[in-house]
Amino acid sequence: MGNSRFPVAASIGDAMRTLELDEHMPLRLPPGQLSDDEGAIILRDFDSRISIEFPTRKTAGQWVLCAEGWVGRFPVTPDLHLSVRPKVTIGNIFRMLEYAYNLKELEFPGLADVGELDDLFSRLALVLARRTLARVRRGLHAAYVPLNDELGYLRGTLDTRAWIRRPWRVQLPCGFEEHTRDIDDNRILAWTFWRILRGRWASADAVPTIRRAYQALAHTVTVEPVSAGACVKRLYTRLTSDYEPLHALCRFFLEHSGPAHTRGERRTLPFLLDMPRLFELFVAEWLQAHLPAPYFIEAQENVVIGEADDLRFKIDLVLYRQGQATPLAVLDTKYKKPGKPSEADISQVIAYAEAKGCSDAVLVYPSVLTPDRSVIVGNKRIQTIVFDLAGDLQVGGSRFVAGLLRGHTA
Repeated sequence: MGNSRFPVAASIGDAMRTLELDEHMPLRLPPGQLSDDEGAIILRDFDSRISIEFPTRKTAGQWVLCAEGWVGRFPVTPDLHLSVRPKVTIGNIFRMLEYAYNLKELEFPGLADVGELDDLFSRLALVLARRTLARVRRGLHAAYVPLNDELGYLRGTLDTRAWIRRPWRVQLPCGFEEHTRDIDDNRILAWTFWRILRGRWASADAVPTIRRAYQALAHTVTVEPVSAGACVKRLYTRLTSDYEPLHALCRFFLEHSGPAHTRGERRTLPFLLDMPRLFELFVAEWLQAHLPAPYFIEAQENVVIGEADDLRFKIDLVLYRQGQATPLAVLDTKYKKPGKPSEADISQVIAYAEAKGCSDAVLVYPSVLTPDRSVIVGNKRIQTIVFDLAGDLQVGGSRFVAGLLRGHTA
């Protein structure tokens, strides 16, 4: 029988005020719109995601806030949230999520008219809840789990060593298997719904369905913390294949629902979308799906360099041709404000190319305002290639693949 140590959170009160920012665009506020205590919380809890400058002569006596690649809702205090709007349209964010988290098997009715990021998150949570409730109606998957316990009767096998060590005990140390629904497949779902409800950002019309899904699981499944990593590289069978897209969606929510930044069960959890990470995952999955033979891509390749093999890093993407051990190019995704590549960006990809023994290095940007260009540094060719997220992703993706393979086709 499952149990929950985590209460379902209530909805946010009406007194909350929200400051709205656009991604990568500074927001200037007069001193009275933010208190020193609130500014200190933003600096402490969201420093790597929201840059903040306190009122000084340099800022003309104003607060200056800027979202650095993270979008979504940042709960500062119970009555103050920061809401960051993405520069990418909600429709394209959804399509990026479909690729990045392999969500194509799920149906998402009504997403064509979604206009706000909160609404997108809420609709995705609603789809997860409805699909989970459908699985509950068919019956949650159960499995035999090995257990050890001391019982008043023999069940399964007797642990003779433990029994000999303490022969005076009336209880028998037994090893046995129990058929239970309290397994990881279901615990992942239960914990995800707890996080969603705790976040209190789901819309009022979605919350009842999400709560029903949570309660249906909590009656039989232990509700305890599960990492996003538990959702990947799982084994599925014919009986559990419908869990795979559900766990993919759980991974999305668990990766992007951050920890509460103050103590107490009533604290709202942030739901934040790491756009640089999403861009990296999206580009990787897009290339996996659209690169023509004989080309293929490897993501997150580990490289060890240095005389003592003490320098380790991961390359975002490495482009190969089938049958060749040496890669054609290394790729590094750069989700940032448009402009020319920085010296640090160029030095980084040159190091990657040198480590992999290839002559081409590619910086991938999301904006057409960063022009495609090519420069030669020593024996390395450094390219900037755009995957345009502003328009039709199919068109932008086709141009990106064409630019990437230019000069490498046989």
